[in-house]
Amino acid sequence: MLNADVAATTRALSHLEDSGLVWRSLDGLRAVTGVAALLRGSPGVSGLQPFTGDPGVDQEEVVRRLAAVSAEARAMLEAVDAGGGQASSSRARPRVSVAEASGPAEELIAHGLLVSSGDGMLTLPGEVGLALRGGRTTPAPVDVPPSLPTSSRASTLVDRAAAGAAFELVRNLELLLDAWGATPPRSLRGGTGLTVRDLKATAERLHVTEPTAALLIEVSWASGLLALGTDEEGDPSWMPTALFDQWLQQPLAARWALVAGAWLASPRLPGLVGQRDPAGKTWNALAPDMAGASAVETRRLTLSLLADLPSDEVLAAGTGPAAVVARLAWERPRRPRSRTETRESLVAWTLTEAETLGLAAFGGLAAY
Repeated sequence: MLNADVAATTRALSHLEDSGLVWRSLDGLRAVTGVAALLRGSPGVSGLQPFTGDPGVDQEEVVRRLAAVSAEARAMLEAVDAGGGQASSSRARPRVSVAEASGPAEELIAHGLLVSSGDGMLTLPGEVGLALRGGRTTPAPVDVPPSLPTSSRASTLVDRAAAGAAFELVRNLELLLDAWGATPPRSLRGGTGLTVRDLKATAERLHVTEPTAALLIEVSWASGLLALGTDEEGDPSWMPTALFDQWLQQPLAARWALVAGAWLASPRLPGLVGQRDPAGKTWNALAPDMAGASAVETRRLTLSLLADLPSDEVLAAGTGPAAVVARLAWERPRRPRSRTETRESLVAWTLTEAETLGLAAFGGLAAY
């Protein structure tokens, strides 16, 4: 039933048993209580719902019923399957004959290909989903990770470009913190972020875009080089810390490593700056709640994929980022979505920020 090599399936099953997620009953291997409920109706996994248990409905019968429905009904069924095996339709009657059926939903209910709970919810029975996929739990193989398209690029060129960005990063941080040490920008509402005006002024002073300025400000804070203090008038303001003076005395490589490491370990999401939050308000740089639970993991996974690319190969410019998203979805299919960021945006931000920070260039990771 699983669209995978037998050896890979055996290893996966053994891993599930060792993890205590399945156990050996008298009737064979069974999932522990709660696992089925957690997986049911979840996009990104097979979406295979429980079987109806009707002894008169085998795979041949389901295939025969599938062949009897209209193209519109078949398309709807495939959409329900792709959405996790459940859908809603308040207009479809829960019990209807084939002759009385009106519309794709009722046609599928009449043929027993969708089961109505009576409250508008429709469920795709497990045996129907299996037949839709040709007897498999998923249409594509699950043991083969999505490939990453690459293009040729000399590693020496990647290193030189990334090193240039690293040097520029350190230089801009010095300019930023020197300026804020002389004239600290005041905080919004007692420590809730940086004003849009100050972000714009910082971008103009450093001759960078506002997203880049937001990244520089955020990594300064994550590195401990910037903190909230009080200015000469006692107002909450953003200013460099004592660590900044020590940081200036260190070699260039050590200064860069502190900032790059802080970014890699920070759950902060600089890419949100300038966007709207769920309430419709604009995200400000240094806002206290601008963090993501999966930000650190996504950064590490994304950079590790770049690190595993063959020598003198980099991520393809056009199709590469989307392929990384598909690969991470394969690596972490159950990763929940957030209201503020998606896997797509996290990957895009990671690739862009890594190049701005001097960790990567041209879609390839620097050797250092």
